[in-house]
Amino acid sequence: MGGACRAGGQCGFGRGIVHRAETHFRRSAVKPIQRGRRRIFEQIDVGECLAGVVQQMKAALGGIPIQRAMIKDFRALSPSDSLVRAVEHVLAGFQQDFPVVEDGRVVGVLTRNDLLKTLSQRGPDARVEEAMQRQFETADPNEMLETVFARLNAYGCHSLPLVRNGQLAGLVTMDNIGEFLMVQAALAGKG
Repeated sequence: MGGACRAGGQCGFGRGIVHRAETHFRRSAVKPIQRGRRRIFEQIDVGECLAGVVQQMKAALGGIPIQRAMIKDFRALSPSDSLVRAVEHVLAGFQQDFPVVEDGRVVGVLTRNDLLKTLSQRGPDARVEEAMQRQFETADPNEMLETVFARLNAYGCHSLPLVRNGQLAGLVTMDNIGEFLMVQAALAGKG
């Protein structure tokens, strides 16, 4: 795939974590164990630990439609908007990447990296259409969280537009999936 979600992409929050974990967990580690008054050390396979974490993550994400975790309060841009408008949105809120919408349909994605690159090359009067990526991934709000999370990781995306019947319905980011999981864990711990 190309565009905003290419493998090895520049916005790979999840990809970076997975890469660092894979690099780190290829090695084995030593775990201290207390046996009576003596402390002994046991070698453990950290790769097995990572596999356990992945299984827990799949279990936590399984069976949940992404629409339960999607961002509904977001900003979209038009291809004809100036980059100044995108900068205003970045500085006014939390959003880093923006769906680009024309006639109600998503026609591109403007990532923070592409925004900054185009600002430095063409200046603030450049149009969003000059900086946006035209090849990008989308998801349906009814898709399962586990599947969308895997796609975010696989393509190195930071965010995906969620499209229902050709219309933009929401956004999902690695950050808000993490927040959703933290809230779910807190709720599970309450009961």
